Amino acid sequence: MDNSSIQKYMKFKTIFFFKPKFNNKLKYSHAQLPTAIVLNKVVRVFYAMRDKDQKSNIFYSDFRIDNNLKIKEVHTSKKPILIVGKEGSCDSDGVIPSSIIKSGSKYYLYFIGWNKGKERPLFHSSICLAVSRDCRKFKKLFDSPIFQRNQNDPYLVTSPNINKEKYGYTMFYTSGSFWRKINGVYESKYNLKIAKSKNKFNWSTSKKFLLNFRKNEKNIGHPFYFKINSKKFLFYSY
Repeated sequence: MDNSSIQKYMKFKTIFFFKPKFNNKLKYSHAQLPTAIVLNKVVRVFYAMRDKDQKSNIFYSDFRIDNNLKIKEVHTSKKPILIVGKEGSCDSDGVIPSSIIKSGSKYYLYFIGWNKGKERPLFHSSICLAVSRDCRKFKKLFDSPIFQRNQNDPYLVTSPNINKEKYGYTMFYTSGSFWRKINGVYESKYNLKIAKSKNKFNWSTSKKFLLNFRKNEKNIGHPFYFKINSKKFLFYSY
């Protein structure tokens, strides 16, 4: 693939701005971490909304897009399709979508389970999994995370991006190096890693980070990986 062909895929423009509106007692706000899947002519976008207690639950909106890239119709779920867990669980303060794949006849939604830390901005996050047959009604597959802090990732794991490969599955994710108090305020340091699995549920990883920090960079996160023919691309924020 030559550079001109690659550039064709790299040009984006805004065609629509979406702000969900819910006039109810829970006072939902935000539309955080949009996670999309294409279903026939509908693009279904999952996102997290915060309730009046600042706890995030997952909703979705369907966007019908015509051949001229015009939004023809928007349908939004009126109730969350995934809610926070019980007190003391890995997702008691928030569930946030991050990646969705279809395997066989089922849809697997990988989401972030979130817990508040003892002091702002400290927090704890885990990678969890929900499953659905119709991509509308999801059920948490386990009460526990499928991937959490471990000997290789002692401080933080979050924002997974799952991809099907010939040998199984890869997960690009964010891993924390430390929380450190600087001038009285906690600051984090994190980078990207890759984990591998043969069954979508059990993951192996290492201590190796994917990228080197450039000058003035201190954090790298939220990976998104895809392939176009033989070319591989990894998007991330820093």
